[in-house]
Amino acid sequence: MKTGFMGGSFDPPHMGHLIVAADVKKQLQLDELVFIPTAVSPFKNGQTTVSGWDRIAMLRLALGDAPGFSVCSFEVEKGGTSYTADTVHWILNVSPYKKHECCFLVGADSLINFDAWRNPEWILDHIKVVAVSRPGFDKESIAPGLQQRIQWIEAPLVDVSSSQIRHLKQQALSINFYVPDAVARYIDEKGLYHS
Repeated sequence: MKTGFMGGSFDPPHMGHLIVAADVKKQLQLDELVFIPTAVSPFKNGQTTVSGWDRIAMLRLALGDAPGFSVCSFEVEKGGTSYTADTVHWILNVSPYKKHECCFLVGADSLINFDAWRNPEWILDHIKVVAVSRPGFDKESIAPGLQQRIQWIEAPLVDVSSSQIRHLKQQALSINFYVPDAVARYIDEKGLYHS
């Protein structure tokens, strides 16, 4: 079974996340793509604005019953700062996926500071890292030694971001078509992202 893992804040999850995930799943011929929302990103200094459980609920609503996609709450349950190395260790040694053929998906831009990650060499030695690049991304911004150790795939450019959606909500503007309808309803019902 081929399983890919996509980490991120997903604050909130949006159509761009879903489009890229569907495209990557198809390109890599994955049986399952698992979203793993961070508890606290080491590079965002607590910038997530809603709880991990709200972000998990929104991801589950966004995915609905789409086959081959799921959400894993490991990092949120663990709490504290979320390190990819800890998550990869859990995936390979403890999780229900430990006997799967696994890969970890990262945005190509996040690899610019890959040497600042916790145990970056260990990650590369233990799991296939797939860099999801956007059209126009300059691979030369990544260290040459790292370029050769990861798999590169190109995903469609979807010009939408979670910060853009949060800004729209703070301005009391519509987020229709930026997020699935069920996620928009959840955000409104819970009063998330209002100023």
